Amino acid sequence: MCIRDRLSSSPDDTLRGLGLPVAAAPELRQETFALDDEGVTSAEIALHLGNFPTTVGPLGNGGLIAGTVWTRGAVQMEPERDAEGHIELEVGVRENPGDWFDPRTWGGDENRQWGIDLSPTVPLELHIDAGNGATTAALDELTLTALTLDSGNGALEATLPAGDYNVRVDSGNGSVVLRLPEGVEARVEYDSGNGSVNVDDRFQRVSGDRDEGVYETAGYDAAADAIAIRVDSGNGSVTITAP
Repeated sequence: MCIRDRLSSSPDDTLRGLGLPVAAAPELRQETFALDDEGVTSAEIALHLGNFPTTVGPLGNGGLIAGTVWTRGAVQMEPERDAEGHIELEVGVRENPGDWFDPRTWGGDENRQWGIDLSPTVPLELHIDAGNGATTAALDELTLTALTLDSGNGALEATLPAGDYNVRVDSGNGSVVLRLPEGVEARVEYDSGNGSVNVDDRFQRVSGDRDEGVYETAGYDAAADAIAIRVDSGNGSVTITAP
């Protein structure tokens, strides 16, 4: 039987045809998590997102991080803290890869969303791995010391705070939109690969060409605080603009 015929048959027959066991379909459920900020002086947080639409924003009532996710597995949150109060934290979900082949788990997830909020006061080195979903990250109230964005195959839009920090962007096969605060000086070093890099009229190209080079705002060299951005766009697109 060809794959198309298998997929058009009943879910149980499809599983048998693929040589997989027939058992109860795993339940998609909502899980919450939180971690307080008591004694935390700084944090390095990696968010490993999935295929669901996700919003990331500021935490309004204290704590380091709080969120709600949908999963058929378990929330993965493994903090490591040193004696000075610095925390390293990986957040994601641990699921059985075999569930991806179960047609009973396909579809019906369009209205499920993830939401993750972060402390606006704790200095954060933040890494967002957006997976294949659409991600909206309102980071403009956070205190960032560094930011890494990987859009995977999805779309990621991030609004950034002012400050003096570095941003690393890898658009993979997806798209990234960075919204910089008005009046903030910035430098964009880019390698567009097979994708594209687009900046607004605050920037001028100071070296390179369409594929590889550097853009800067007029006051970047003299600024006390500025954002330095490194872009590797892969096959995707990166747009840097005002809010």
